[in-house]
Amino acid sequence: MQHAKQRVCLRLEGALSTADAEGLGQRIRDALSRSKSRLVLDLNKLNWDKVEDLRPLREKLAAYRSRIRLILPKLAAAHPEVILLASLFQHYKG
Repeated sequence: MQHAKQRVCLRLEGALSTADAEGLGQRIRDALSRSKSRLVLDLNKLNWDKVEDLRPLREKLAAYRSRIRLILPKLAAAHPEVILLASLFQHYKG
């Protein structure tokens, strides 16, 4: 949490199943509903070859898209889930 900037940074690492994406999306949505903080979601260390479906995450967070920024891997265009996320949320710029 960066209090001065009212920003929370969250890094996802490893594999993320559809059920995990659903639960994570719900927890993030609940947290965003209780605060005015912005979220920086770092996806650099996510194992994209083990990502099943991020639709639940996208759907849960869509209402907060103006407060969420993504840090995407450099080869972001290589995975279709990254393209879908990038179209919904803006990229984080330091």
